[in-house]
Amino acid sequence: MGMTAAVWLANNVSHYHRARADAFARAWGGPFTVLELSNRNSLAVLQRGACDIAHVETLFTGKAITEIGQAEVRRAVWRYLERCRPGVCCLNGWGMPGTAAMLDWALERAVPCVLMSETNARDSVSAWW
Repeated sequence: MGMTAAVWLANNVSHYHRARADAFARAWGGPFTVLELSNRNSLAVLQRGACDIAHVETLFTGKAITEIGQAEVRRAVWRYLERCRPGVCCLNGWGMPGTAAMLDWALERAVPCVLMSETNARDSVSAWW
């Protein structure tokens, strides 16, 4: 029996994400893909940093996040997830485009999700949920 595939959704793979993705890929040991929405970032310092270990799939090559509509992101994320059928979905917080689409897909198929969020009780007033 093979290892469960994991997919991590990211707006854009920057050098910040590269280290985390490669560390996760090493520790996971099974199929792992960073699903990058865009390979363009308006801040040059955050422009894509290639991963050494983690596999990266880009949904919108050459388009900035601001150039991609929410419905277009949703369709592309669902198409990708339907094709690869991961056993675990990793979400980079609540606010990025595509998060709701991936979460919706995973909930409909009872696929576990890991939410990575930097928000804490001292950041700001949070909603009750």
